[in-house]
Amino acid sequence: MLGLILSAYLQFGMLDGAGWIPKKINEPARGSSLITVLPVYTDLGFRAEYGILFAETNILTTMYQTEWNNFNPFDNTYSIGAGISFKGVTMGIKHTCYHPMQAYSLYHNYRLVNATEGSMNNMYVRIDIK
Repeated sequence: MLGLILSAYLQFGMLDGAGWIPKKINEPARGSSLITVLPVYTDLGFRAEYGILFAETNILTTMYQTEWNNFNPFDNTYSIGAGISFKGVTMGIKHTCYHPMQAYSLYHNYRLVNATEGSMNNMYVRIDIK
């Protein structure tokens, strides 16, 4: 029987590593003006399947702790893709783009610099072995 199947997921967690950011954006990044950041993320995704066809999308948001009870979003990663999946073989195409939420939040030699921004496309074949 052929029918539309919809699914979604929500994932959250901590990233491996930490860094230092200024307590206030107009202070130099040194000494007691730094606080340790705890990088965390959320990932929300959706998928639609119809027979062997599928389409999927997700948004991943990275956040840093600024106070014990406050997290600031740092960047978003968006993905959208589609393809076919049949008997353990999946072929698809996917577009992923990166967008900073705080475009000028990194300190470098007492001046603000751009955060990472960009995109990529990938075509793939995946073989699932069970």
